[in-house]
Amino acid sequence: LAAAFGEGALADTLALLALTVADGSRYAQQLEALPEGRVEREAELRRNLSPAALASLEHLHETSGWYAGLLGASPKEAQGKVAAPLLLLRAAETWREAPIGTQSRAIATAHAFQATIFQTDPEVLERVSAWRGGPSFAE
Repeated sequence: LAAAFGEGALADTLALLALTVADGSRYAQQLEALPEGRVEREAELRRNLSPAALASLEHLHETSGWYAGLLGASPKEAQGKVAAPLLLLRAAETWREAPIGTQSRAIATAHAFQATIFQTDPEVLERVSAWRGGPSFAE
């Protein structure tokens, strides 16, 4: 996961912001104005953002990559088993659904990025079971 996230770009993080913050329309507008090519898109994004906004976006991207690495770590890499009450929440895997009609660039970019880094429910259940050192959970 960390490697996949590391291959992501700042524009991918901007797309995720467009979909997750209360009023993500300003991020979606910035994303829509960017050129198509990955290199060109990143360069234009860096030119358009103020130094403070760029630093914040870079920090969010790096922190999210670090967290993805924690979530994606193999149970074999973990220091022992998790010994705590466990609550597993799940949400709809909307990133796996086929697009309905025309999608904005923010939605299409976010879904493509999510498809690279998100784990499916069965993958999460397998990892959690391995971390706990016990049987698999029922769905």
